[in-house]
Parts: sequence; structure tokens; C-alpha cells
Amino acid sequence: MDRRRVVSLGIAGLLSVPALQPILARARAAIPVHRFALVLDSGETIAVSVEGQDRATAAARAIRSAEHTGAHVVRLDVTAA
Repeated sequence: MDRRRVVSLGIAGLLSVPALQPILARARAAIPVHRFALVLDSGETIAVSVEGQDRATAAARAIRSAEHTGAHVVRLDVTAA
């Protein structure tokens, strides 16, 4: 292959990537949203919705997010979708 052909193929490839993004986005599996009620040590209850591949991952994210603000989670209740 000569240099012009390689450059042309590279440019064509780069131009096709933005056109494929919507198609690829739809093909990706949807990440489910999990709903929890976090009970803090202060007695306050916070309702949260967190994306996660599974419930355990989403629960860990919810707890980390609450504790990042300085709160202490004492209980996590799974709520209906």
C-alpha cells in the first residue's frame, strides 16, 4: 500500500466513528437503576437511586456516596422499583 492509500483509509475510519456512536450506544446493555433507603446514624432516612450492574455494586456506591459527605449509614433498605 502506498502512503496516500493508508492516509485515506485512516481519515475514512476517523470520519465513520462519530456516525457509529448512536448505534453503539443503543447496542450497549442498559445499566439497571436500584432504589434504596439509607438510614443514617442521625435517624434520618434518605431515598436514593443508583445505577449498577447488580444490587451489591449499587448498594456499595450508595453507601460510599452518603459516607463521602460525612454521614454514617447504619442500615440500607431495598425499596420497590
